[in-house]
Amino acid sequence: MGCRRYNLAMENTSNENNSNRTNPDEATPSKTSRNETTRVEWSAGYEEFAGLRAIVLRPPGTSNSRALKLGASESDDSENGEWLLLCHGFGASAEDLFGLAEPLVSLFEQQSRKPLMVFPEAPIDMSDFGMEGGRAWWPLNMAKLLAMAQSNNFDSIRNEEPPGLDYARTSLLDAIDAMTERFGLSTRNLILGGFSQGAMLAADIAIRGLKTPPQRLVLFSGAMICQTAWTANADALAETVVFQSHGLQDPVLPIQTGKWLGEFMAQHAKNATFHTFRGGHGIPPEAIEALAKL
Repeated sequence: MGCRRYNLAMENTSNENNSNRTNPDEATPSKTSRNETTRVEWSAGYEEFAGLRAIVLRPPGTSNSRALKLGASESDDSENGEWLLLCHGFGASAEDLFGLAEPLVSLFEQQSRKPLMVFPEAPIDMSDFGMEGGRAWWPLNMAKLLAMAQSNNFDSIRNEEPPGLDYARTSLLDAIDAMTERFGLSTRNLILGGFSQGAMLAADIAIRGLKTPPQRLVLFSGAMICQTAWTANADALAETVVFQSHGLQDPVLPIQTGKWLGEFMAQHAKNATFHTFRGGHGIPPEAIEALAKL
């Protein structure tokens, strides 16, 4: 549910080596808009928030963390101070979704938007389980998942409260609190999202975690879990716009698990879009474009 490669058909990027955009520990990378002659630099690097590491991609002119707020107040409904946080999937790392940084920068700049981007790293190290460099938000019962896949019956996942979810939620909420304090930002202007296990955590955080729910929620290849608990707290989504995508041939979380999640969001969110695509457990280019247009 995590380690994967992106094959994004983004305009004017064919002459660049993909490996150049997934090494945030190296010298500050340059992100340049292909539609402009002016060189615009975004700086990326690992930072720590309440014990949780994350890759932070800062927009130009924001070396001073407080400058990120750009004059936005807690009650400001404008785009000032908007920021993006994407949670990776099981077995991946922060660098997995950081691979989306380059197309996102290009898409946001086309709209004259420059949000801070944060890619947190899950707290559980999976190296001892044969996934070198891999992380997880909570452990998975692989035997149970295999049994569900063999029987093609994933009904039990809908109301499951995964062991470790509470810890993952608390860890990420503490980190988000530290981020809002450090950067002077509000979760109201947050675009919150994730892939696979990270999508489920993002949904959980939006529904029963954040005191001020995000106005935008992005769920890539996620599934319906915690149905009873989420339904009891679904009012939190009243002002949230949701975009969800899921592959029709997903072998990890079959399309039905995504449809259950989509039905829930359609019932409770302010507005919900459920996009299906021909493909498996991944993120198609059109989903990246939809994220950037939220």
